[in-house]
Amino acid sequence: RRASVRVRFEINKEKEKILAAGLNLARKKSIKKCIKYLIETKYIAPNPREVVNWIRLNIDQLDETHVGDYLGEGGRTEAEMAFMKNVRDNYMRTMNFTAMGFVDALRTMLTRGGFRLPGEAQKIDRFIETFSRIYFESNRHLFKNADVIFVLSFSCVMLNTDAHNPGVKKKNKM
Repeated sequence: RRASVRVRFEINKEKEKILAAGLNLARKKSIKKCIKYLIETKYIAPNPREVVNWIRLNIDQLDETHVGDYLGEGGRTEAEMAFMKNVRDNYMRTMNFTAMGFVDALRTMLTRGGFRLPGEAQKIDRFIETFSRIYFESNRHLFKNADVIFVLSFSCVMLNTDAHNPGVKKKNKM
């Protein structure tokens, strides 16, 4: 049996309130707290694909730095670590690297990925590791393994940071 128009209207109105509250949390606190709230209110299901779909659908309303911080999270428990790894994998798979050269793929991920690479080395490592695996899956013929892509990617990011970050003193540049 279908719900009446009035019932559907009330349900949608409640969902809009939850979404607005979630986006407000994302702006004022963090995307991690926003996602937790959206899962608790059953706005989204507690699985990586739902989380990524929600981020992608709302990417224009989210701060790229906050998205990068969230996606770079590691987790405190084994379950949280596995969840965040799956979130990163799902997110990275929303970008199609098939038949794309390495430099173009890395540039695409870093400039058009919808996030800003965090400043914390561990978070950068997680991004680069995920990118390396996903890129290798799409282009197995270009490199021997994902580790080669990881070393090359990490080196490119570090050299670029060294060259263009005004915080790195000239005497300390590579």
